[in-house]
Amino acid sequence: MQKGAGGGEATVLKNSAASRQGRDWPRRATHLFLCLTSLALVIDFIPVLVGTQDEPDAIAASAGYLAACLAPVMAIFHRPTALAVFIVGSLVGPHIVETAGLLTFIAILFLALTILFGSRREMLLAVPALVLWSTSVSLRLDGTLAFLVTYLLFALPTGALASVGRHMRRQAHRAQQRLIQAEADRRTAIRRQREALARELHDVVAHELTVISMLAGARRSSTDVDALQEGLSSTREHAVQGLRELRTLLGVLRAESTQPTPPPAPEGPADAAAVLSDVVHQARALGFDVRTSTPDEAAWETVSRTINESLARILREAFSNILKYADRSAPVVVQVELRPHEVRCLLENRIRREPWQPRSKDSSSRLGVAGLHERAALLGGTAEIGPLGELWRVDVRLPA
Repeated sequence: MQKGAGGGEATVLKNSAASRQGRDWPRRATHLFLCLTSLALVIDFIPVLVGTQDEPDAIAASAGYLAACLAPVMAIFHRPTALAVFIVGSLVGPHIVETAGLLTFIAILFLALTILFGSRREMLLAVPALVLWSTSVSLRLDGTLAFLVTYLLFALPTGALASVGRHMRRQAHRAQQRLIQAEADRRTAIRRQREALARELHDVVAHELTVISMLAGARRSSTDVDALQEGLSSTREHAVQGLRELRTLLGVLRAESTQPTPPPAPEGPADAAAVLSDVVHQARALGFDVRTSTPDEAAWETVSRTINESLARILREAFSNILKYADRSAPVVVQVELRPHEVRCLLENRIRREPWQPRSKDSSSRLGVAGLHERAALLGGTAEIGPLGELWRVDVRLPA
């Protein structure tokens, strides 16, 4: 079971990694474009740099413009810092006229990057900063706002297209997350289904094997031919029933279904009244003094199907423990009460006292007690299971 669950988690992680790689290709393409853009800007800036090398402040202007040209590459690592470098670098030099077109292109590029990939906080900082930058450049060029108008003519459609791209990226990301979550939910449903099947396997098949073991032990030293034949006949009956249940459950476990399916219904008695009659008969046949206090047949009809089937599993598992550990010289008490808002199942037996004998590691999986607690909890009930003095007590309460 754990292997299947682990494989499902590995598949989900693999799908998640593949989806991240699929979402990363636009970012990688953008990084390549920014590198090529910076390279082209530096090459385009070389003539301007050569023409102004003899003028005052040439070093400062060249360094500023070079920083502005390299800002797209810096945006790969940290966009806000790259934008700050661009704004400061483009404003330190006196030769804005020669590079106004180049700087406008970089500003529009930063606007698009911020809207496409930036957070809302980043956009709230970057968009006003670029407007203030374009206003400053416009005033330095000719003292008017003509450059600002030109910038806005390019910035508005670019921003609109970038907003559409941002929305599409978000929708694609959400769709991918929904697919990943759906796959994870499907794997979880299959894992839970298989866990339920494992509980069914323990509850039903383990009970049959316990009865077979007790029948074989009880008849081992018998010399009565009729008793031996009866014991062999009962053993075969329980073996066939257990084998039928085992085949049914293992068949479902082996099936690689793409959609989780509910666990199959056992082919034996499925209601609590029938199971109770069956297990009491088995216990009495093995020499146990079973004393029952149960509702009449009409009262059982008021119990819901879910509670009825769960109570049947609880009774089967509880009697499996009784057959293995109860003292045959003391009575086994079974009480089932159908109250207005509660169904109570109480079983008490004296624990068998034997000289200590080492048991094999796998003689008791302890899955039965855990299964009783889980089954009661799933239905909103409680289960108190454990020793009480010399008695072993199973007290299960389920909502009616």
